[in-house]
Amino acid sequence: MLNLLDQFDKALRVDHLLANHVQYLAHLPNSQRIGQVNDETLAEHMDVVLRLARELSQQHVLAPVVNILIRKLVSTRPLAFQPMLMAYILDLFVGAIAFHDFGKVNEHFQKERMKNVLFQGNYQDIFNPVHGHSELSAYIFAVYHLEHIEQGLAGIPEDERVWLSAVALLFTNPILLHHSSRFESPKSRIARSQYMKFADSLKRYITLYQFADPNISEPYFAAWSTIWDTFTEENTTAFSIFTLLRLNFSLLTAADYLATSEYMNQAGISDFGVLNQVARQKLIHAARSSKSYNTHAFQLADDAAWHPTRPTERNNETLNALRLEMAVQAIRQVRQYPEQRLFYLEAPTGGGKTNISALVTAELLRLDISLNKIFYVFPFTTLITQTHKALQETWQLEDSQIGLLHSQGGFQQKEPTEEGDYGKQWKNQLANLFAFFPVCLLTHIRFFDILKSNEKDSIYLMHRLANSVVVIDELQSYSPKHWDKMLFWLDQYSRTFNIRFVLMSATLPRIDGLDVGLSQRPQFVDLLPDAKRYFQNPNFRDRVRFRFDLLETPNKNPQIIKSEALAEVVLEQSKKYAQENNGRVFTIVEFIYKKSATDFAGLIGQTFFDKVFVLSGTILEPRRREIINFLKQNAKAQMKVLLITTQVVEAGVDIDMDLGFKNISLIDSDEQLAGRVNRNVTKDVCNVFLFKMNEPGILYKHDDRFDITREKLTIADHKQILETKDFSKLYNQVLAGRNDLNQKVGIENFSTKYLPDVQQLDYESVHKNFQLIEQKNLSIFVPLPLPILIEGEKAGTIEEVFSKVELDFLEKYQCYWQGDKVVDGKKVWTLYRQLNDLKQGITESQVTKKIMQGILSKFTFSIFYTDTIKRNFTEFIDPDKSFDNYLYLEFHERLYNYKTGLDMAAFGSSENAIL
Repeated sequence: MLNLLDQFDKALRVDHLLANHVQYLAHLPNSQRIGQVNDETLAEHMDVVLRLARELSQQHVLAPVVNILIRKLVSTRPLAFQPMLMAYILDLFVGAIAFHDFGKVNEHFQKERMKNVLFQGNYQDIFNPVHGHSELSAYIFAVYHLEHIEQGLAGIPEDERVWLSAVALLFTNPILLHHSSRFESPKSRIARSQYMKFADSLKRYITLYQFADPNISEPYFAAWSTIWDTFTEENTTAFSIFTLLRLNFSLLTAADYLATSEYMNQAGISDFGVLNQVARQKLIHAARSSKSYNTHAFQLADDAAWHPTRPTERNNETLNALRLEMAVQAIRQVRQYPEQRLFYLEAPTGGGKTNISALVTAELLRLDISLNKIFYVFPFTTLITQTHKALQETWQLEDSQIGLLHSQGGFQQKEPTEEGDYGKQWKNQLANLFAFFPVCLLTHIRFFDILKSNEKDSIYLMHRLANSVVVIDELQSYSPKHWDKMLFWLDQYSRTFNIRFVLMSATLPRIDGLDVGLSQRPQFVDLLPDAKRYFQNPNFRDRVRFRFDLLETPNKNPQIIKSEALAEVVLEQSKKYAQENNGRVFTIVEFIYKKSATDFAGLIGQTFFDKVFVLSGTILEPRRREIINFLKQNAKAQMKVLLITTQVVEAGVDIDMDLGFKNISLIDSDEQLAGRVNRNVTKDVCNVFLFKMNEPGILYKHDDRFDITREKLTIADHKQILETKDFSKLYNQVLAGRNDLNQKVGIENFSTKYLPDVQQLDYESVHKNFQLIEQKNLSIFVPLPLPILIEGEKAGTIEEVFSKVELDFLEKYQCYWQGDKVVDGKKVWTLYRQLNDLKQGITESQVTKKIMQGILSKFTFSIFYTDTIKRNFTEFIDPDKSFDNYLYLEFHERLYNYKTGLDMAAFGSSENAIL
């Protein structure tokens, strides 16, 4: 039986191999510790790296993961030799970590980088740069293992030795790249390696480590291209070697970074951000007890006599009863299928999916004690902010237990420190870099990058995915052209990394209907097997009435409405609703583009409504929160409120409006907006009017759903799907179209391009050809004064816009003084530019960068990049102040308003592309 942890204990050590090992250094102390701390020897560093790699493997229970990957890799080899091959590949996996710095014996490294007084001679220049050590480390690793395979495994057939030698050479790739920012294809990286090119000049280093004759390796170096071609032709277990090398790189680079940090700070990390037994039990208990309705859900799940009744009377009490029933059924499904790894939660909009998923997650943790981390994955950062509070309350989590992995998350203080005390801040910096939080909330883009990106910063976190629960919300937010890739990665990771995936959606069908060419087709367990009965319940189906009056024409083509005509209808219907409801109406009007929203706001004015809000992608985050908090705080107030928005409001924003108007687009999108009207079934009849002002094709031009909706579905079909909640009429065609496309030859698709890229270990192409958002963005910094505090969701409460860490940081640099009501964006930008010119220590600069990132995000909005839009901004920005992918909106007063965002009128006839 393979044992990863034992293999680390048996790994080759520098002090056992290298003559005069005490002469060779690996690191020097930082400037603050010179004279206080001894130089770190190579042997000391490698011992710490191996200890930490072992610790990470133990914390994340990686041994079974590595075993499964290796078993899959050798599954195509003759059965009799598989045990020997498996054992040796495990040796290679650990060996790549053990050998990764052996090349620091390079005299130039010792002389130039370590200032080692024992190495002051004139030495041969071999590498570029001359002090490089990764190439030499890869060479020593390759020579040792190729010789060992040839001599020590002489009892197995030559074909198997050649195959195993190819695997050994592949493991030089993580060594070669452990200081690179990207993980490359082994084919090209090894082919251009200096260690193969200059092998003759490197033989003397082999004698330093007392290894055998290096000549055995030379034929393999010369034949690398042929070895590669033969290996990849036989590589039918593509995921295993692709992932094994990437996991090795993740573990190697993480352990190396942590080991270096331990030396520089003279202290190590003890909390790696996993749920221990005490924390697990506390979370499970909190899920059952923190809220009375969740306690009731578990009580009913434990009651064998309980059966769902699905009441149909339309009111809030019944709605909550239905939410309870769905939670009970989901918990029971998990208990019935504890070994399954792919779960699907299809629940109607407003059905409480997030709460159900929190209970399901707790139950999964209870059923499998090896699960020790939780990831919640959302399409938008706004959803992360919103769900963060709900999960923290349900699971009773401390701030130090939940990490927000997104651009607006800023710098998280896992351990308290005094501001500016960078001697202690390093632990928090590591927690932010390596996500040392047992619960992490992140975006779809960040999560799928962890699965497949070739960027080191994403691969750092790969090993953390093992033995986790991953809840993914609203996958339908992205184009169906990527669903086959999503399914491939989710299925493969679930099988090998012991991950429980829970996919949630109100509209997306089970994507396991896609054919991704796997011998075992992915199978999802429905957490609500009879979900359709809930969709058909009047509390969900009839919560709103879709109105097509503004679309229908005699020729069945949707009519185009002008802003003036729409304004008349919105006022007419709002007045009508207010007359019937004691003068109260909360109306929402959603457009596709910001320009249409701006024009409409100018037309409708504030003659009837008490409050008019504009919420678009150009609204800054503090203002967005002010608007949402106002709507929630006054949800039952007798007021007349108009919310003019673009599709940003669909992103799970928990508001409850009375009347809706929406520019027709994707059916999913129409349903999402309807979820913000009569959300809690507290009103009798609420209408959502669909209209067409803008063509959504610019936004959805590469989306199969839009093409099918436009070409194959009539307005009557659109209406039927929304009214019956039977989205399969659309999605069956979408999935069938994807499968047909993937069966075709002669074109680039999943079968002919993406899967072969995985088989060819083309890490760059695998990442590049799976981009959830392909459109470039422009980031616009608006130097406004922003409030320190805003009103909270509940009356009499306040919310912080800037965290204490951020305010302390700004105060240190005199951009804020205690008692100030606002933070001046001009001062923030000046500080940002100054800090980029300031030389700081590594930890201090990384902490500074992360804190500034959080601060800058509050003053920044992003828009789709087009040449036209960038030109339109030219007269309003200061190119000398613009910096680091930001445009500085110097003359913001001419086209930007804190309350309404970007004024599109300033652009004249600008194209419709800003959301």
